[in-house]
Amino acid sequence: MLGVLMLAASPTWAVNDVYESSCGPYPCAKPPKTNLCFRQAGDLGASGETPTVLGTLAKGQKGTMVKVDVTFEWFTLSNQFRPFTVKLNNKFPVNFVIINHLDSCPSGFCLRHAQTWFDIDAQESTYPTQFYGQPLDISFVSAKAADANSTYNVSICAEVVKKK
Repeated sequence: MLGVLMLAASPTWAVNDVYESSCGPYPCAKPPKTNLCFRQAGDLGASGETPTVLGTLAKGQKGTMVKVDVTFEWFTLSNQFRPFTVKLNNKFPVNFVIINHLDSCPSGFCLRHAQTWFDIDAQESTYPTQFYGQPLDISFVSAKAADANSTYNVSICAEVVKKK
């Protein structure tokens, strides 16, 4: 259950950006252990970029994976490809061939969904001391110059899942 969503605006975001989270304003006073949903909406920058959209789970644990679902809506003026990048603690998922989600849609409003998994044991093995017992920072970025100064809305839900 998400509970009450809080609205917050940070000085680092654009004036029109809005952030909502299942744990309150960013950053959460107490990051959740297993589930986090957050949303940010606003105006794309002069280069068509979103600000880095962030959310934090309490800490990485052995024998777990983090599933990240992203839904991105934006207004586009072209049908060019747009990259979507999701990272955990500023790292791509290890052992994955596709590290970006590339997509295009015709001019107008676009809606895309992507899912990425991070194996915490594999992440810790590749990047020692950066995942076990550490806060897990989920980040999303996307940019395409042709979409400069348009609007966007990104919703992200992250869940810690135990491996069997």
